[in-house]
Amino acid sequence: RVLFRSIVIIVFACILFFFRGANVKIGEDNVIYCPCDGVVKDVIDYPTSTHIIIFLNVHNIHVQYSPVQGDIISLKKIPGTFVPAYFLEKSKYNERNEYIIRSKVFGNIKFVQIAGQVARRIVSFVKEGEQVKALQPIGLIKLGSRCDIIIPKTPSLTKQRLKVKKSDRVHIGDILLTQYLP
Repeated sequence: RVLFRSIVIIVFACILFFFRGANVKIGEDNVIYCPCDGVVKDVIDYPTSTHIIIFLNVHNIHVQYSPVQGDIISLKKIPGTFVPAYFLEKSKYNERNEYIIRSKVFGNIKFVQIAGQVARRIVSFVKEGEQVKALQPIGLIKLGSRCDIIIPKTPSLTKQRLKVKKSDRVHIGDILLTQYLP
């Protein structure tokens, strides 16, 4: 009886630890913030966009936050497979939620929550058409997973300065990219 209670208490404590949120403040307009805790698996520089891939381990906070302030102009839940999220090529077919957030400064930012092998449930806290603040809770991926941020390059705004690189450990609210107006 005591052993059973101890096991229940330990399991409950682990669940509370896993689904905890972060203590963050609302961010600035000219910054793209890290939406989650994790490790930058890759930063891919395309001619028209920058793609930042962040892998979340089981011990990371799994609530994700809006990387920018803006309007959610699209929210799609895409069914798929459940391979480990750290396999970048294979996991592009995993179940996901894709958000397009229209930012006044950066244009349309694509933010993607990708389920992993164990994580088979993604919960969204927002709906299409809502306005979000930078670092507002936006959703939750249950267990190990991945988040992608696709940032368009906007030549009319002159300089974008990327603040992360592959293998960096990042935390919710860290600055991923800053924009300098002309």
